[in-house]
Amino acid sequence: AGSSTLHKNLSGALERLSADLYADAHHHLFEILQNFADNNYGPGQQRRVRFILTGSELVALNNELGFSEENVRALCGVNASTKPQEAASKE
Repeated sequence: AGSSTLHKNLSGALERLSADLYADAHHHLFEILQNFADNNYGPGQQRRVRFILTGSELVALNNELGFSEENVRALCGVNASTKPQEAASKE
């Protein structure tokens, strides 16, 4: 029963957090641009971003190096960002 209650509480907290965090309809676009700014690029590589809008989708592309194993592990965790703490606190 304890783990069920914990699961329910965490699910509710995440649902509420995501609703409050993304209440602004345009916040997603700013978040995408912020993610592009935070990405890793090759030395001397000019950063490029491309948006493709279809009838029902927005596709966002860029020329970053890609995810490292550390990045993937951070995505799978809660509050496990690979960003330096100072940069993460500015968001």
